[in-house]
Amino acid sequence: MKTFSANSTKISAKILVFFVFFSLAIPSVSAASPFTDVPTNHKNYDAINYFYEMNAIDGVEFLPDKEMTLENFIKMALISLKYAPTDTEKKAKSQCSDVTSKDLIPYFNKALSVHIISKNVLSKKCNAEKKLSRVETLKLTFSIYGIPTPLIAETKTTYKDVNENVWFMPYIQKNAEINLLETDNKNYFRPYRKITRADAAELLYRAIQYIDENKKQSESQPAENTTTENSAKNNSVTAENNALLTEISNIPKIDIFLDVWKKLNKDYYFHEKEGISEEKLIYGALSGLTNKVKDPYTEFLEPSTATGTQESLSGKFEGIGTTLLEKNEKIIIISLIKNAPAEKAGVEVKDEIIKIDGESVENMSLEKTIDKIKGPAGSKVTLTLYRESTGKTLEFTITREIIEIPYISAHIVEKNIGLIELSLFGENTEKDFIEAMDSLEKEKIKGLIIDVRNNPGGYLTSVIGILKHFIAKGQPVTAIRYIDGSIYTEYSDGPGEYAKYPIIVIANEGSASAAEILAIGLQENSLATIVGTQTFGKGTVQELSSYEDGSLFKITIAEWLSPKKNSIQEKGVTPDIVVTISQEDRDAGKDPQLEKAIKEVQKKI
Repeated sequence: MKTFSANSTKISAKILVFFVFFSLAIPSVSAASPFTDVPTNHKNYDAINYFYEMNAIDGVEFLPDKEMTLENFIKMALISLKYAPTDTEKKAKSQCSDVTSKDLIPYFNKALSVHIISKNVLSKKCNAEKKLSRVETLKLTFSIYGIPTPLIAETKTTYKDVNENVWFMPYIQKNAEINLLETDNKNYFRPYRKITRADAAELLYRAIQYIDENKKQSESQPAENTTTENSAKNNSVTAENNALLTEISNIPKIDIFLDVWKKLNKDYYFHEKEGISEEKLIYGALSGLTNKVKDPYTEFLEPSTATGTQESLSGKFEGIGTTLLEKNEKIIIISLIKNAPAEKAGVEVKDEIIKIDGESVENMSLEKTIDKIKGPAGSKVTLTLYRESTGKTLEFTITREIIEIPYISAHIVEKNIGLIELSLFGENTEKDFIEAMDSLEKEKIKGLIIDVRNNPGGYLTSVIGILKHFIAKGQPVTAIRYIDGSIYTEYSDGPGEYAKYPIIVIANEGSASAAEILAIGLQENSLATIVGTQTFGKGTVQELSSYEDGSLFKITIAEWLSPKKNSIQEKGVTPDIVVTISQEDRDAGKDPQLEKAIKEVQKKI
C-alpha cells in the first residue's frame, strides 16, 4: 500500500508538469439545456454543461444515470485540460488493443504516455469500456489534475465501509479535505459502487474549480514569495520522505534485515555461481513475508508468475487448464477449464498433486509448481495425483495447448430455455453477460439456467454488477466484513430486469469465490434454485496491488458474506437439489446436473 501511494504521488507530479500550461477557466453557463435528458435544474447541470461547451460531449442525450466508462472519462478529462490531438497524434497507431475508434485513440495514447492509465502486458488491453467505481474515478482524477495525495493516510475514516488499511485510504482523506466526490450517506462512502456519468462529470468539474482557485491564489501572491512557496513545497516533500523513513525505522529487526541483505550482496561466496541478484533477494524476502501467514490467498507473485495470473484473466495462455491452491501444505486442483487438456485427460477437482514429471512437490512452493506445469503448446507434462475420493494414486501425461478461455457462452438447450455458462468473472463479464442475455431474449426464452461449475471466481465488481440485473433495487446483494468487525452491505441499485425468469444455477465443488457469490446471492433472494454439489467455500476478499516491475501482491482484506450475512468460508454453498456426476456418467458423456436443471426450469415455466 505504501509503495502504491508513493508511486501515485510521483505520477501526479509528472502529469502536473505536463498540463501546467493549460488554462482551466470555467466558461459561462448557457441559458438553455443542450440535452433532452438534463434539465437546467438538474443538480449536476453546471458540470455537464461545462463539458458540453468544451466539446467533450456529443449528441442531445447525456444519459446522466448511466454508469461512466473509462473511455468517456479519459476523453472528458483530457479535453477539459485543453488537450487537442495533433494531426500526427490522430494518425498514430493505437497502443491499446481494445481501442480502435479513431476518435479515442489519441486520448488513450496520451493517457498512457503520461502514466494516467496502464495496459495489460499480455493482451495490451486498456479496458476502455470498463465501468468505473467511485474510488477508481477519484484516483484517476487526482492523477490527471496533479492533485497531490498523502503517502499515508493520517486521519481515521468515519465511513463504515472503508477499512483504514485499504490502499485508497489516502484518496478518501484527500477527498474529505477538498470535497470533490459527495456521498449520499455520511456513514458510507460506497467505494466500489459504479459511478454515474452525472456524478463523474461533477467530480471532474469540482477538480477543475479546485485547481483554478489554487492557481488564482498563487498568482495573487507577491513575486518575492516564490522562493518561500518553493521552500514550502520542498519541505512538504521532505516531510513525506521523513515520514516514510520513520516508518521503515520502526519495522522490528530492520537492522538485522539490512545487515543480512548487505552481506548476501557483498560477501556470499557462491554469489556469482548462483546468479544471485538484488532483485532475487528482495523477491525472496517479499515471498518470505507472505509465506509466514497461513492464508493461501495472501501471496506475493514475482513478475514471471504474475504474468501467468494476468494471462488467465486475459483469456488466453499456454498450459493444461487447471487452477491450483495451496492448502494445509498440499497443492490441490480447485477448478478445471472446460474442454482443456487436464479435463479431457481425466483430472478432477480436488485431486492433490504429488509429483510433476517424477519430481515430488513436497516443500515446493505454489509458484514453482505452477511454473513447472506451465509450458509451450505441444510439450507434455506428467502429473502424479492423489484422489481422496477413491484413495488411489493416478498418473496422467498431458499435452499442453494454447487455451482460450470462453468466459461466457449462451445458447438454447431446450425449447424456451436459455443456458449461460460462466467460466470466470473477468473485468468485462458484466457487459458480456448482458449481451448473452440479449441474444437469448431474442429467442423468446421463458426460463434461464446459469452454469458456474468449475468457475474459480474473478472480480468481485463483475459478479455484483451481474447480480444487480436480477436483484431488485434496495435489496442486499452481498456483504463484506472487515478486520475491525464492521460489516458493509452492498445493495442493488437495479434494474433487476432478469428476475422475471425462472432461474436454476448449476454449481459444483469447483465453483468458488465470485461464482459462489452469484449462486447464494440468487438463492437467498429467492430468485434461483441451486442444482449440483456443495461448492468450494472460498469466502474471502483479496486486494490486488500491481507494481511497475510486473510483480503482484494479493492480500486478504475481508470476508464476504451472503445477503443474509451467512459465511461460506471453508463451508461452501449448499445446493437446494443435490445431483452428482459419476465416472460412468462422464464416460458416457452424460450430464445429470444439466438434465435436472432443465427439468426444474420446465416445472416453473
